[in-house]
Amino acid sequence: MTLRLVLLLGTISLIGCSVFDDLKSMKKNMGELKGKMESDVGHLAKRADDLEREMAFKESSAMFNYFMELLFGERDREARTATGMPETAMLLYAEGAVRALLFQFWKGDYFEAFENELDQRFELSMAMVFARINDYIPRDFNISPPAVDWSELKVYPDRSYKALASFAARMDQVQPTYVKALQRHGLPNLSMYEVLVLALRDRELVSQVSPLPRTKAKILEWKNEAVYLLQLRHNYLPMMVMSRMTDFNDLTNFQRWWMKWTTKKVDLNSYSPAQLREWTAWLNSARETRQRLREIGIEPKYNKILGEILRSIDFGQEKILTKKAVTEAEKLQVDFAEAFTAITSDLESQPAESFRERMAGWFLGWGLDQQRSPSEDVPIVAEDTVVSPYLNVRDPKIREKLF
Repeated sequence: MTLRLVLLLGTISLIGCSVFDDLKSMKKNMGELKGKMESDVGHLAKRADDLEREMAFKESSAMFNYFMELLFGERDREARTATGMPETAMLLYAEGAVRALLFQFWKGDYFEAFENELDQRFELSMAMVFARINDYIPRDFNISPPAVDWSELKVYPDRSYKALASFAARMDQVQPTYVKALQRHGLPNLSMYEVLVLALRDRELVSQVSPLPRTKAKILEWKNEAVYLLQLRHNYLPMMVMSRMTDFNDLTNFQRWWMKWTTKKVDLNSYSPAQLREWTAWLNSARETRQRLREIGIEPKYNKILGEILRSIDFGQEKILTKKAVTEAEKLQVDFAEAFTAITSDLESQPAESFRERMAGWFLGWGLDQQRSPSEDVPIVAEDTVVSPYLNVRDPKIREKLF
């Protein structure tokens, strides 16, 4: 009996040891398998992120160049003419170009340090922007060029000026997913406009610091161009308002010029609350840009032509500002009148155009309009000839010199 019990206990002990060893081996194998699976999943996630970044870069570059070609009228002959590209379409293409920039596709969830990843994307975006617009920026960076360039028989603001100004006016546009990514990481608004201001604020630093040091360094390689964009922005935003609330887009060159000497009557009651809110926001954005420029030690500059046209608008602003607003609609009108008056008051201290500039513009504006055919607004030039939007010269003697 005792022997049997000993044998039984021995057998059970051997079986227990074998099971225990098997369990240890299984646990070890499972641990190795888990580690391999985690490694494989991490590898796949990394490759997926790399693929997404690569696709975002290709798509961003293609979209950006597409909208910039439309904005500057590089795709076809019709787009290069003033009548073929209204200001509203230029603003649409400008916003498309800004929203297509690579940094707009940053989600803040890649394996690399999130700010370093964003900095690289933003740096590349700024390099693309300035390389793309460089040929259209005057080398003297004059925000208020002469009313007439007799060497080219061209009236300002010309096609390139308005395209650049449209882009500058839309630099604050951001993709919703990009905004959410910034918020998740506790970062402030980092639109193209904001980063330009930050870079110019830190322009005296020997080495740039966070946020986005590489991006700010890249922008400062194009410091004059960056300042030029901000100057265009605060001048053109009010002109966007004027273009929407008047028939400015339908006027000929001469009629636009004549607005400087006349008063353009406008009835605010004919516009919806949504329109007044949007226009007030544009005016306030222009004021904010002027204030930001002053804060970083850059004096705002003003375009005399656009300023004089803007001051010609009369929607009864003096009366609106003196009466007490009761209804919501009246409050919106007061807000708009206050913003408009603040914008135009900055212009009152600026010197007006000289008599010579006025007369030159009058004759050239009238002359170019007289040469325009009622049935054909496109210049008669070769398909591959880039022309000014205000040129529609039919005099063979002048055309011989120009083309």
